[in-house]
Amino acid sequence: MHFQIINIHHYHAPKAFIGTGGFSIKKGLTSNTELEASITKAFCFNADQIYLLCDSSKIERNAYVQSVSLSQFTCLITDNPPDPVVLNELSVMGIITLSGETDQ
Repeated sequence: MHFQIINIHHYHAPKAFIGTGGFSIKKGLTSNTELEASITKAFCFNADQIYLLCDSSKIERNAYVQSVSLSQFTCLITDNPPDPVVLNELSVMGIITLSGETDQ
Protein backbone atom coordinates (compact mmCIF):
# COMPACT_ATOMS: atom_id res chain seq x y z
CA MET A 1 0.00 0.00 0.00
CA HIS A 2 2.85 2.41 0.73
CA PHE A 3 3.98 2.12 -2.91
CA GLN A 4 0.58 3.37 -4.13
CA ILE A 5 0.74 6.50 -1.97
CA ILE A 6 4.25 7.28 -3.20
CA ASN A 7 2.97 7.09 -6.78
CA ILE A 8 0.33 9.72 -6.05
CA HIS A 9 3.16 12.19 -5.46
CA HIS A 10 4.20 11.82 -9.12
CA TYR A 11 0.95 13.36 -10.36
CA HIS A 12 -0.36 16.90 -10.44
CA ALA A 13 -4.05 17.84 -10.53
CA PRO A 14 -5.38 21.32 -11.27
CA LYS A 15 -8.46 20.36 -9.23
CA ALA A 16 -8.96 17.58 -6.68
CA PHE A 17 -12.31 16.48 -5.28
CA ILE A 18 -11.82 14.95 -1.85
CA GLY A 19 -14.28 13.01 0.30
CA THR A 20 -13.96 12.66 4.05
CA GLY A 21 -15.10 10.66 7.05
CA GLY A 22 -15.87 13.95 8.79
CA PHE A 23 -14.59 17.43 9.41
CA SER A 24 -14.74 20.14 12.01
CA ILE A 25 -13.54 23.71 12.15
CA LYS A 26 -11.21 22.79 15.03
CA LYS A 27 -9.75 19.48 13.74
CA GLY A 28 -10.00 19.85 9.96
CA LEU A 29 -10.54 16.71 7.90
CA THR A 30 -10.61 13.36 9.60
CA SER A 31 -10.56 9.88 8.10
CA ASN A 32 -11.56 6.44 9.26
CA THR A 33 -8.14 4.85 8.64
CA GLU A 34 -4.49 5.91 8.49
CA LEU A 35 -4.30 4.78 4.85
CA GLU A 36 -7.28 6.94 3.92
CA ALA A 37 -5.71 9.94 5.70
CA SER A 38 -2.39 9.38 3.90
CA ILE A 39 -4.07 9.24 0.50
CA THR A 40 -6.03 12.42 1.25
CA LYS A 41 -2.82 14.22 2.28
CA ALA A 42 -1.03 13.09 -0.89
CA PHE A 43 -3.80 14.28 -3.21
CA CYS A 44 -4.14 17.60 -1.38
CA PHE A 45 -0.40 18.19 -1.60
CA ASN A 46 -0.43 17.81 -5.39
CA ALA A 47 -3.49 19.85 -6.38
CA ASP A 48 -3.89 23.55 -7.15
CA GLN A 49 -7.50 23.74 -5.98
CA ILE A 50 -9.09 21.32 -3.56
CA TYR A 51 -12.84 20.77 -3.28
CA LEU A 52 -14.30 19.02 -0.26
CA LEU A 53 -17.26 16.73 -0.96
CA CYS A 54 -19.12 16.07 2.25
CA ASP A 55 -22.71 15.29 3.15
CA SER A 56 -24.09 17.45 5.94
CA SER A 57 -24.14 14.60 8.48
CA LYS A 58 -20.30 14.70 8.55
CA ILE A 59 -19.98 18.42 9.27
CA GLU A 60 -18.60 19.07 12.75
CA ARG A 61 -18.16 15.32 13.24
CA ASN A 62 -14.71 13.82 13.67
CA ALA A 63 -13.58 10.40 12.46
CA TYR A 64 -10.54 8.61 13.93
CA VAL A 65 -7.48 9.99 12.12
CA GLN A 66 -6.77 13.66 11.53
CA SER A 67 -5.61 14.26 7.94
CA VAL A 68 -5.51 17.84 6.57
CA SER A 69 -6.43 21.36 7.59
CA LEU A 70 -9.52 23.05 6.19
CA SER A 71 -7.32 25.98 5.14
CA GLN A 72 -6.19 23.93 2.12
CA PHE A 73 -9.70 23.84 0.61
CA THR A 74 -11.20 26.15 -1.99
CA CYS A 75 -14.79 25.00 -1.69
CA LEU A 76 -17.14 22.78 0.34
CA ILE A 77 -19.81 20.99 -1.69
CA THR A 78 -22.56 19.52 0.48
CA ASP A 79 -26.22 18.53 0.40
CA ASN A 80 -27.58 20.92 3.05
CA PRO A 81 -26.12 24.20 4.28
CA PRO A 82 -24.01 23.93 7.44
CA ASP A 83 -24.96 25.60 10.69
CA PRO A 84 -24.63 29.42 10.33
CA VAL A 85 -21.68 29.51 12.76
CA VAL A 86 -19.80 26.90 10.69
CA LEU A 87 -20.77 28.66 7.46
CA ASN A 88 -19.36 31.93 8.82
CA GLU A 89 -16.10 30.25 9.93
CA LEU A 90 -15.67 28.70 6.48
CA SER A 91 -16.31 32.06 4.87
CA VAL A 92 -13.70 33.74 7.09
CA MET A 93 -11.22 31.06 5.92
CA GLY A 94 -12.06 31.93 2.30
CA ILE A 95 -13.86 28.65 1.66
CA ILE A 96 -16.88 28.89 -0.63
CA THR A 97 -19.82 26.68 0.37
CA LEU A 98 -22.13 25.21 -2.27
CA SER A 99 -25.16 23.26 -1.11
CA GLY A 100 -28.37 21.89 -2.48
CA GLU A 101 -31.62 21.32 -0.69
CA THR A 102 -32.97 17.79 -0.34
CA ASP A 103 -36.67 16.99 -0.53
CA GLN A 104 -38.05 15.55 2.67
